[in-house]
Amino acid sequence: MLEILQPYSDIILSVCSIIFSISLFPTIYHNYKNHLCEIPFSTSLPTFFGMSMVTMVYIANDFELATIIGSITTLAWLTIAIQKHKYSV
Repeated sequence: MLEILQPYSDIILSVCSIIFSISLFPTIYHNYKNHLCEIPFSTSLPTFFGMSMVTMVYIANDFELATIIGSITTLAWLTIAIQKHKYSV
């Protein structure tokens, strides 16, 4: 029944990753502007590592577009973790 989605897997995963990435950019900008980060390491670091693994699965399955967008989402979570470290000092 779900075989119909298989040819569109890369596009579907990419669209979802784009939505996740776009939702993070206002957070990153807010943190930068106000020199604070309210997102704890207990959220940002596991999400960063989880997204890293998801992106590696995209690579393993040759989802080129999803790999690129997933990498952006991964870097966004890394940026948030770095902001938490930088602004907590």
